[in-house]
Amino acid sequence: MIDSLSWLDLLGQFRMRLGLERIERLLSHLAHPEKEIRFIHIAGTNGKGSVSTMLASILKEAGYRVGSYTSPHLKAVNERIQIDGTLISDDRLEKLLLRIKERVSSWDEPPTYFEVLTATCFLYFAEEKVDVAVIETGLGGRLDATNIITPIASVITRISLEHTEWLGDTIEEIAKEKAGIIKKGIPVISSDLSVIRDIAHERGSPVFDDFTSEGGYKGFSFKMGDISYDNLALQLIGDHQVKNAGLAIACLCVLKDNLPVKAEEIRKGLSSAFIPARAQIISQDPLILLDGAHNPDGALALSRLLKKYFSNFRKIHIVGMCADKDINGFFSNLKAERLILTKPKIERAAEPEVLLGAAKQWTKEIEIIPDPQNALIFAKRIARASEMIVVCGSFYLVGEV
Repeated sequence: MIDSLSWLDLLGQFRMRLGLERIERLLSHLAHPEKEIRFIHIAGTNGKGSVSTMLASILKEAGYRVGSYTSPHLKAVNERIQIDGTLISDDRLEKLLLRIKERVSSWDEPPTYFEVLTATCFLYFAEEKVDVAVIETGLGGRLDATNIITPIASVITRISLEHTEWLGDTIEEIAKEKAGIIKKGIPVISSDLSVIRDIAHERGSPVFDDFTSEGGYKGFSFKMGDISYDNLALQLIGDHQVKNAGLAIACLCVLKDNLPVKAEEIRKGLSSAFIPARAQIISQDPLILLDGAHNPDGALALSRLLKKYFSNFRKIHIVGMCADKDINGFFSNLKAERLILTKPKIERAAEPEVLLGAAKQWTKEIEIIPDPQNALIFAKRIARASEMIVVCGSFYLVGEV
């Protein structure tokens, strides 16, 4: 008999079927565990993982029991479901998946990989009686499986072009899909996009975007109305993370009556928040940095970070991407000095030759090495003391490395 994790894989990690009908049916079979949990729901193109990690870290520092549901994972699916930073155990994951498998075995149309994981996290968090769960959407918002919840706050991070075949061809169309997580009367914390304000207004939901976070990641300040915090710092590298921190703090300011936190808890939570593969240095000799940047905005943020904090190094980029990303936009913002193009071992991966077509107008020195491990070995062999290796383009590639 096939084990539960193998069954999950067979559901097809990348077979996209948007809609809430299957998750609603599944949760009804499980007695609606999601109704027992307080949620903070996060959508957006870039920054979801950073904002959710910062929120979870601050709330944990404040003494709350905090569930986190994120995607994708780097090495093991357990990474997606955590409580207070601890991954769900293999045994517990297997048992919860088995319960779900038994309930859907007779379905003509089985739930998707993501829907099953979403139901699993709800079961786990309800059984473990978390005080609050920070939940990221998987794709979009309106028709994403996580949108079955009614949160205590909705957070929408920076929006850019992504998954255009599913979400729309313009920023405005994609923003409307992301804004689909907005529920009637539930506060929305967001960057300044008029389409989000308009949708929130239609649903009677207050929008909070009148806050500022200014400075660098090693020292910045936050202000929202009569609330202000100084001397804040992040472990996460990059000044773009200051904006993400602003969203996290603003969310907690809005929820101060539901989830009170102290200034020192905010400082400690932010300084200890860490996410693998967000400007993560894994080696000093040679210097190797991993980053999950996989779209134009992410590439631009990475490029600025490298220019500001690693200007003394010439960069050798190892890049592998998913075929459904904005590949041209990614390379135009990355503007790499030297490229090694590769292919992560996933169904959606773009062929290196496709990447080459987009990259060659921005970069002259390009090699194609299809196997990621061989690409890394080659990069380490050629890297001089004045050069650094940067791995980016896909979280799946970074996970392999």
